[in-house]
This record gives sequence, structure tokens and C-alpha cells, in this order.
Amino acid sequence: MIDRIVLALALLTAAFLSPMAEARVAVSHYGLDLRTLPADSRPTAARVEIDARGVGSLARDTWISIAINGMVIARHRASRGKVTVVDVPLQDRLLSTRNQIEIAASVRGCAKDCDAQLAAIRPVTPLRFRLGKPQAEVDDFSQLVTAYRAGIAVHAPGPREQALSAVVRAALAPAAPLDPSARASIHVGDSPPPGTAPMIRFDHGPVRLLREDGPVIFAPDALARMTVVQILRGRDRPLIWVRPGEGDLPSELDLSDGDIALFDAGGRAMAFSTLRDHRAVRIDYPGGYDPYGGERRMMIWRFGLLGFWLIASAFLLFVYRRLPRPQVSEAAA
Repeated sequence: MIDRIVLALALLTAAFLSPMAEARVAVSHYGLDLRTLPADSRPTAARVEIDARGVGSLARDTWISIAINGMVIARHRASRGKVTVVDVPLQDRLLSTRNQIEIAASVRGCAKDCDAQLAAIRPVTPLRFRLGKPQAEVDDFSQLVTAYRAGIAVHAPGPREQALSAVVRAALAPAAPLDPSARASIHVGDSPPPGTAPMIRFDHGPVRLLREDGPVIFAPDALARMTVVQILRGRDRPLIWVRPGEGDLPSELDLSDGDIALFDAGGRAMAFSTLRDHRAVRIDYPGGYDPYGGERRMMIWRFGLLGFWLIASAFLLFVYRRLPRPQVSEAAA
């Protein structure tokens, strides 16, 4: 009797763990261009309603997934008895200036008629976005888009500089008006704007890009010929500096992610984030100049403040525990 029970459990376990047929289909596709959003806004969440009630009862599981730019950010089990609502938060690090969003459905355990079951899955409402305020500190090109929509101040002294600024404006906020008093600005020139500290600059000797393990990505002479577009932080307003190179910027400029983009005669040669990719890409100057010095000092200051807060909290807790407790008399009890 026990042997039969063990055998039955083994067969059930094998059936459960065995690979099941899975069919997948894209339910709908959406494009999200951040340049079309209202000024000073940011998508913070996405919501879609999917009707999967027509899937046959033989299918074990039905899943709804949402992918942004090829990365799945949410996977939700569909309900059999009602419309499935998928509400997912959107993180800034997953968004670029122009985004492709796919909503897909997958059915597991359909032995036959998988296509017919998938055809029964349909969106009830289109994908909707909830908008919120953008974060105060800008560290990515995609975060600049809505900040630039209200207006752009351009500082470009000559015809070539003005042409470069026009290409950058079209890439970030083509409908934004030119406004000399606007908070957001684009500076084009060989020297950085006064009072700024660019990560890549050409007034501290030859600069090159290295991989963290040592190999050279771009030598100083190659980097000097490129047009460099970068975000300058540490100011109270969005600011882009364009350092002209030997060639022109492509008419369809791609400023979708990162805070530094390099362009040569063939188009975009490289784009990276000095915050996220600093372990993979290192900006190297001769003579010991450290472009990351300000950020390192800020990090040390923050860790020091956190350490002080922890020590002060521990001290106050220690003092509180050593305070005498009021005695309750037996008569009062």
C-alpha cells in the first residue's frame, strides 16, 4: 500500500515538474515619447486592463507581461473570472527618451488550440500612464526632455554652433520655444560654461576613456576629434554643454540615455552614464586630475552624516536606558 502511495506521489510530482506547452503572443504595442508629455512631468506608473476570461479551462496558467525597451518590468497572473488589471510603477532608470512598450500574454498547459486561446486575450482599455513631478536632480538625457519643453535658452556664438544647438533642441524638445530667460539652456563652444565642472573637458590636458580593467576605449586624439554632448550637474537649472568636434551632429540625433554622448563622422560612437557606468568606463586625465572628485567628496560627506546620525541615535538610546524609572508604590497599584 505504501509503495503505491509513493509511486502515485512520484507520478504527480513528475507531471507537475515536466515541461508544459507554453504559447506566447504580443497583445499590443505602444510607443512612449517623453518629448510629447507636458512640461515638468514624468510617467510614474502604467496601467492596463486585459480580458483573459476566454482562455480555455484546460490551460493551467495565463500570464500578462509588460516590457519596456525589451526588458520585462511586470508579470501578472491573469484572472479567470474577471478583467485583469496590471498596475506597475515606472522607474526612471528603465526609461529612455523614446520608448517601446509591449504587452504580451502567455498560456501554459494548452495541449492544443493554443492560438485560439491566445486570440481570446484582448485589451479592454489602452495602456494609460500616471504622470508625476520629475526628480529634482537630473542625471540622464531622458530626464531633461520634459524640463526643456517649457523653453530653452541657447548660447551659441557662431553659425556652426547655432546649427549644432538646433540639432540638440530637436532631439530633446522640438516644440520648445527659444527663451533667453528660460531655466533650461544649451551651451555650445570649445570651453565649458563658467562655474561648471564637466566630466569630460579638454583644458586639463589630453583626456581618454578607459575600461575599468585597463584597455583604451578612445585615445586622446580620437576623443579630441569628437563632438561631445554632456549634462552638467551641480547647478540649479538643467544645462547641456556641446563641445564641437570635427564633424557635424547627425540630423536624427539620438540622446536617449546616459549623461555623456560622443559623436564622430559615423554618428553616435558611444553614450554612457557617469553615475551608472563608472565601473565600466573610466575618464582618465594626466597629472592626477580626478573628474570624480566632487562626487566622491559628496559621497564621503553623506556617509559621514549618516555615521554621525547613527552614533548620536545610539548615544541617546544609551542615555535613555540609563535614566531612572519612576517607582510605582504598592498603594497606588
